[in-house]
Amino acid sequence: MGLSKTYEDVSRARFSCMKSRARARVQSFASAHHYQIAKWEVPDGDHGRCHVVLRSVNGKKPDLDFVVQFNRNGERLKIEVIRMPAFISSSRAIKQVDQVYQSCG
Repeated sequence: MGLSKTYEDVSRARFSCMKSRARARVQSFASAHHYQIAKWEVPDGDHGRCHVVLRSVNGKKPDLDFVVQFNRNGERLKIEVIRMPAFISSSRAIKQVDQVYQSCG
């Protein structure tokens, strides 16, 4: 897919906040749209690959499968989307990450 973005001024505390807020936002979305979090693999460290899968509660919707690579080096965080559902636009995905980043400022 190749969609990537770099964020500045991402301290360890801010990065931890971003991970926590992202989890809360995904859980909120899942509940509101009749999904459950089937997989939540987010490494604790400063780099790695996240894999999140949302599964329809009633089996009537397709699974939503996301894979994101991240690397925090010093105060710089780079994320790269490896896989996400085709119906989600790149701009919408980046907007969601931007909101999490700004909320942890």
